Amino acid sequence: MGSFCNNHRSVAKFYSYVLLYSYEIIKKFIKSPEAIPVHCFAHFFLALWLLQDSSVL
Repeated sequence: MGSFCNNHRSVAKFYSYVLLYSYEIIKKFIKSPEAIPVHCFAHFFLALWLLQDSSVL
């Protein structure tokens, strides 16, 4: 049960880093919209979601 709680803590930490990182990306994206194609942005988040999902299982 303890490892389950530790896993959730690491997932929460992971999400806080993702939010911080994506915030930085969004700030750059707003400054220069042509720099990052939207489909690449979507793939990035899909990859992170799949990575997180597989690590929990």
